[in-house]
Parts: sequence; C-alpha cells; structure tokens
Amino acid sequence: MFRTAYSLLPRGHQLAPRRDDGSCDGGFDFGCGYGCGCGGGQDDLQLLGCHVGLSRRSRLRRRDSTHRDSNEMENESSCAGRYWALPACSPRNGARSWAGDEGHTDGRRRRVWIGQVAEPEIVMVPASMEPTARWLAANRVWTVPLLAGLASGVTVAGLFNPWDRALYLSVKDRTPFIHRGNWLQPFQGFTSAVVQRTLSGSSWFILNDWILAQLVARRLELDLATQSREVRRTVTSQAMPLEIFAAANLAGAGNGAILNSISVVKYHNWGKENPDNFFRTARAMVRARGGSLRPLFRGLGTTVLRDIMFGGIFASLRLVLSAPVDDLLRPLGAGSATSFVSSMVAAATATLASAPLNFVRNMKYAARFDRRSPTIAAVLTSLAREMAASPTPLRFMLDRFRVGWGTARVAIGMAVGWELYELAKASLDCVLDAAEDSDCGDV
Repeated sequence: MFRTAYSLLPRGHQLAPRRDDGSCDGGFDFGCGYGCGCGGGQDDLQLLGCHVGLSRRSRLRRRDSTHRDSNEMENESSCAGRYWALPACSPRNGARSWAGDEGHTDGRRRRVWIGQVAEPEIVMVPASMEPTARWLAANRVWTVPLLAGLASGVTVAGLFNPWDRALYLSVKDRTPFIHRGNWLQPFQGFTSAVVQRTLSGSSWFILNDWILAQLVARRLELDLATQSREVRRTVTSQAMPLEIFAAANLAGAGNGAILNSISVVKYHNWGKENPDNFFRTARAMVRARGGSLRPLFRGLGTTVLRDIMFGGIFASLRLVLSAPVDDLLRPLGAGSATSFVSSMVAAATATLASAPLNFVRNMKYAARFDRRSPTIAAVLTSLAREMAASPTPLRFMLDRFRVGWGTARVAIGMAVGWELYELAKASLDCVLDAAEDSDCGDV
C-alpha cells in the first residue's frame, strides 16, 4: 500500500509514491519525504526552476487547513500536509504543461496536485527564504555582483594559489619561477590567500558594477530604486567609455585600500619556514613594531596606485578589443571565445603597464617588519643600478618584473575570473527573476 506522497524526480521520470516503510519506489531520495505522511514538521517549500519545453517556473507550497478547494482529493482528510503547484506561466506552445483535473483555474494560475505533475524539473529552496530572495532581487544592482564575485573569487583562489605563491617566492628569493623550492608547499598560507583572493574578486567586481551603475544612472537621471528589474539589471550596458574607465579606476582604488592589509599578512606568511595562521601572523607583525599597526598598512599607497592603473587599463582595453577580436575569431568558428580572449589580452597589457608598481609592492612586503619599508623611489633606484650593472639590462628588468609567468598568471586568472563572474551573474539573475515571478527564459 502506498501513501499519497511523492518523490520529486528530474524531467523524463514519473513521480514515484513513497511506501509505508519510508522507501521511494523507483526514485531517489532527493525530495522524497515532502508530502502527505512523509515530512511532518518540514518547513514549507518553494520550488523554483527553469524548464525547457515545460512551464518554465513553478511554486510548490504546503497545503494546510486554511487553504482548501471545494474539489478535494479522496484521502485529503488524512493528509493536511499535502502540497500543490502554482504554475506562474504557460509553456511556449500555449498548452498547459502541468497535467491533472483537480484544482481550479484563476486567471493564468492553475492549482494542481503535486501528485499529478508528470515531469518536474525544479530546484528546491525553503519557502521561508522567499522574502530573502525578493530582497536580493530588489537590490540586484549590488547583490548579484557581490554573490557572483564571491563565487568567482573563491574558485580562482583555489585554482591559482600554487602559482601565486611560486611567483612571490621567486621574486623574494631571486630564484627561477619553476625552481623546485617554490612548489614544495603549494597551499601554504592558503587560508589567508583564499580569503584575500575571494574578497579581491568580489570587491573589485561589486565596486566596479555598483559605481558604473551609479554613474550611468546619474547621467540618465534615473532613480534605480524605483526602476523595473529589467532597467536595474541592464543599466550598466548603457555605459559610456569614459564611465567605464572612471568606474574601473575608482573600483581599483577601493579594492587596493580594502585588501592591502590582508595581502601583507598573506605574503609574510608565505615567506616563513613554519607558517602560522592569519591572525597569529598579523599579531606577530604588530608586536615586531612595538604594537604599531603600521606593518599592516605597508605598501598601501603603492597597492592603490597599482590597482588604479590596472583596473582602468583592463576595463577600457577590454571594451576596445571586443569588436576586433570578434572579427578575428568569428571566421574561425571561435566567436564564443571573444570575451575570454579580450579579457586575457587586456589583463596582460594592464599587467605590463603596472609591473613596476607591482614590483615595488612586493619589495615592500618582503622587507623586515621591524624596520621602515623602502620608498618607491628607493626601490626603483636600486633596481636601476642593478640593471646598469647587468650585461643584459632589458632581460634583467623583465625577469625581475616577472614578465612571462607573472603576466600569464594575471591574464589567465583575470579572464577565468571574469567568465566565471559573468556566468554566476546570469544564473543569479535567472533565479532572482523566478523569485520575482518573471520569466527565466532558456538557460
């Protein structure tokens, strides 16, 4: 004998009832337990998802004694926890995709029993999160960049931490990038690195998007808080080149100011034979200067200048390169790679332009913390003397700036981060559209 509860299966499978012994007949455990007799005490659920060929979004809510239709199912009296689906739109062919005769039609919405849905393809989230989802959607100008940046940042941090550490040690110890000693402990200092890289990805992207949206809104005399979600979501697409440049510069300044102290601790930890955790390392650095916080702000001005230069060049050049790169790749059948290639070339160029400031920053970080850090002029003067004494000055300079491996790291990392960020933004926009009862479209 079966209870009138159902496990939720992907599209292409029939709904499977749950047996009295708690097993799901023909199904799997994802969603088994939500329905009559299977999930007492469970929170209400909201099911959101984008479907291809079906109704593109549905909601599933628990049925209780305060929501009863005149047309009731046979065993409903024994099951006050039944769920029903509320399709919010019709499929493209105009026919209803949710089968069943029970329930009633009210405008475009039709209540049907979950037991009659033949092919659900849905994502489950607690209905108690609906207010949060709606709040995120209403503030999508900054919430979407923030969440997308976090997702992109943590991914890039994990992928490139060994590369970042090897680069730093090669500059500090003047060893080849591929020297074995630079790769012995590839994830040393990863705890502080992942925090810094995650914040780096999220802070630059959110600042850039938010500042750009404000600049465009100011020019168009828009109050984003009162605009439709479509306007809020696409406002940055109307940006002028000068606005893109200004937003990227300002975002770079903010990014450098926010993250410099984390970078100082991370780099100091990388150079220790017995690395400590982030907070103990920070305390030791402060104590080395008699309780002064100055070590945590070492290299701040240099970092801000570097990030301003990098951000402005990257964003502007990426915009300029999009059309010619697309013209070059499309005949080769690689038009989809336009964004990635444009980002990579723009990041490589910005890295070369900001390389002197990046070198100075590394030297400031590498200096002993019980002494004053060298000035920008002192570092560059010392570098110039070493170049003059070298038989191959240009090669010496390129090696010290780590042009090559360092440039490739930034170029690839920035391109990967940008693509992940844009993908996360598109996915979040779709989910938040669903929360606001709009159409996700095809994803």
